Order: sequence, then C-alpha cells, then structure tokens
Amino acid sequence: MTRDKHNLNKHVIPRWGGVLALEVKPLAIEAWFEKLSEKLAWQTIAKIRSAMSQVFNHAYRHGLLPGNKKDNPVALSRCPESSPYEAVVVEPERMVIILNELDTPTTQCEWMIALLHAATGLRPEEAFGLQWQDVDWRNGQINIQRAWSKGKLTAGKYGNSMPQVIMSPALAEALKRWQGLTLYREPSDWLFPSTKEKGKIPRSASICSRSYLRPAAVKAGVIPKGYTGRFGWHNMRHSLATYLSANDVHLSVTQSILRHKKMSTTADFYTHSVNAKQKEAQQKFLTAIGM
Repeated sequence: MTRDKHNLNKHVIPRWGGVLALEVKPLAIEAWFEKLSEKLAWQTIAKIRSAMSQVFNHAYRHGLLPGNKKDNPVALSRCPESSPYEAVVVEPERMVIILNELDTPTTQCEWMIALLHAATGLRPEEAFGLQWQDVDWRNGQINIQRAWSKGKLTAGKYGNSMPQVIMSPALAEALKRWQGLTLYREPSDWLFPSTKEKGKIPRSASICSRSYLRPAAVKAGVIPKGYTGRFGWHNMRHSLATYLSANDVHLSVTQSILRHKKMSTTADFYTHSVNAKQKEAQQKFLTAIGM
C-alpha cells in the first residue's frame, strides 16, 4: 500500500492528474512507460502500472466511470514485466585494478568511495549520504541515517532495509585512514564532501562515477572504451552479491548484507548470528582484493 501511494504521488499524478479519466488512452500510457524506462527499471514501471490500474478499477467498481474493468485503459496498455538489462559485474581481480588506478595522492577519496561500495554493497545514495557520526567504530558497523541523491536529501530505500551495514576490521582501517586524510572529519561532516562547496554538501555520485570509476573500469577491462551502457556505483552492489553467492556464502547472509526487504525476518530475529557471518563474508571479499 505504501509503495502504491508513493508511485501514484511521484509518477502517476504529476503526469495524469490533470487529464480526464475518459481521455486516458492505452497508447499514450505505453508511450509514457517508454519515457519512464529511460530512468526506471521495467519492474518498477510494472508496479506503477499496477497502482494506476487499481485506481481505474476502483472507479469502475463504484460507478465513477462508465463501463467496467475490461475498459480499463491501463490494463489494455502493454508493459514488460522485466528488463533485458543485465548488470555488469566486476570480478575481484578487476576490482584490484580499479583500486590501483584510484590509489594516487589526488584520488584517495575516490579510492575510498570505490572500496566502500565494493565491500558493503551500499546503494550510492546511501554511501554519499554518510556522515562521520554514522560510523560506529566500537560496534563495527555503519548506520544508514539518510540518503543523498541529485543534490538533495531523499527518503532513499533505507526505510525498508536494515539500518546498519557491517564494517569488518579491514574496512574500518581503510575508513580511519581516509578520515585522517580528509579536511572534513567532524561528526557532522560528510564522508565524501564536495571540496568545491567547501564540504557543505556531499559529492555528486554520478559525476564521481563518470569522472573516476568508469575510466578506471575501462583500464581494468570491465567495460570497453566509449561504453554507453549502464555502469556506476550500483554495479558494485551486483558484483558483491555475485561474488558472495559464488563463494559458499549462504543466501540469507548475502541478502542481509544487501538489506533487502524480504530478509526482514532474518534481520529481526537472527541479527547477532547473521552479523558474525556478514563480517566473515565481507572479510572474504576484502581478502580476495588484497585488503
């Protein structure tokens, strides 16, 4: 219900709120779906379609529109249930090359951003929204308190996820090192601040990816030069999941590391035992890349 309300408010109403229901046509809806697919996955668009269709069915059921469900223009529109997109995965040996490319005196911030994404599977908006006060050194975890996307604080997805991310000793050591290098190290300072804005806001995830991650990935042979497909910080999340599932890490541990909603029961009732396995799994990845 919350998801449907979000999709209606964020996507459906801004586009169709001023259009009479009887003037909404299937082909126009399909054209809108195609436009949405430039930014959203087809799975997400299918959920938007479902919410919109429910609105029309509700109107038919209560006699607010002439006709019945078979006249529903949303139901008559076509929408793929899944996307042909397959994420590019970065193997550990290629991650080593990426990190080596970024391990220069002037790109220590980018090196830390890459390592953090690779080791934790954090969503970009979560990683760039981190402040030093979110790093719990004593308990070996990172607390997700906010998200930063497109130049502003956003709700993100952490509301449906575990609010903590495991921080193994090797990752903690790397973060401590970065804290010693950055000019912005106070509790309320951003982990990855924009020096251009004098630390007032975080860096731009998209610009940082385009300027540093993608060129390093080209040199590592992950993507070819001139590659125009999707590739960015989120690919580190896919890569970690792929690596863990291929290296005898139980699916429940992998899902809890990624903090997917469907693992909420595991998170609620097996937090302590899962945390130990999470640290072991994260350390296994960090060992694989020479940390």
